[in-house]
Amino acid sequence: MSSPPLVSVIVTCFNRQAYLAEALDSILEQRLTDYEIVLVDDGSTDDSARIAGEYAERHGDRLRYHHQTNRGAAAAKNTGVRLAAGRYIAFLDSDDRWTPDKLETQLRHVESHPDIRVRFAHGRQFPSPELAPEQRARLHCPEQPMPAPVSGTLLIERDDFLRIGPFREELRVGIDVEWNLRARASELVIATLPEVLLLRRVHPGNSGFTERDTRKQHTAILKEHLDRMRARRPAGPTDS
Repeated sequence: MSSPPLVSVIVTCFNRQAYLAEALDSILEQRLTDYEIVLVDDGSTDDSARIAGEYAERHGDRLRYHHQTNRGAAAAKNTGVRLAAGRYIAFLDSDDRWTPDKLETQLRHVESHPDIRVRFAHGRQFPSPELAPEQRARLHCPEQPMPAPVSGTLLIERDDFLRIGPFREELRVGIDVEWNLRARASELVIATLPEVLLLRRVHPGNSGFTERDTRKQHTAILKEHLDRMRARRPAGPTDS
């Protein structure tokens, strides 16, 4: 691109050969076209690199591919932020999809509500089509849209993201939750748009299933947030 893009879309990937093309296609089908894709491969050992290479060859002016040794989803997202050239940053996990109006809708909201600095949206879950009926039956997948304050719906100026800070790389689960709590503890105004802009794939490889043994991190994240908010609270007349 001859000038910096308006938006840098950061796609993180680890062994997602079955879904990566769908994720990238959902970005390339966006109605708004002033964006770049920064694809960070977090040490995949499957065919993800070949798929990424094919897309980079076809869309070289729009897609940049970066491979790193496996360090986890948070580290991959942070690498993408460091590589991003756009004014705004958005994220998409390589097993999810955007609706075609994702960027257009949120940037239109930027124009009409410039005081809002952090934008999320609603999402809808869907069971991955290749799953057998018995696999689907074991997965919790509500059909109704719901607020999705996760990185897959986030649109934020790069400077504001840096103000809140990077994703916590030592976490294996709760990465978005922890960052979201820090964002809400900041002075930045946050909004969740009512539109469904993210389609979240439900499959046995989701981190919520593969990282069950680290779910206690969620409790630690919430405790940190409460301690942070208590520390910021002005002392009252009965406080010691």
